[in-house]
Amino acid sequence: MGKQDTYAMREDAEKLTAIKFDKEDEPVDTYYITKLGQGASICTCWAGGRWCRHKQMIDIFRKAEAMNTGRRYSFDKKKWFAAPKVEEL
Repeated sequence: MGKQDTYAMREDAEKLTAIKFDKEDEPVDTYYITKLGQGASICTCWAGGRWCRHKQMIDIFRKAEAMNTGRRYSFDKKKWFAAPKVEEL
């Protein structure tokens, strides 16, 4: 985990997906957060049963209405970044 890592989050009915990007904006890891009901969840990261950063970011992304948008968030810097522009073919 580096100080220049950013994350994007996606959500569907069964799970949330946190995608970690490096400073070159390349995806370097993907974590899946499974919804267990009653607000409980578990993440596939090494701290998954605990309160990991990926689970902490769920509320951050929801409050910013950034879920499923591609916007990036730096957990270490507490800063938002725009979604990268997609080149059209």
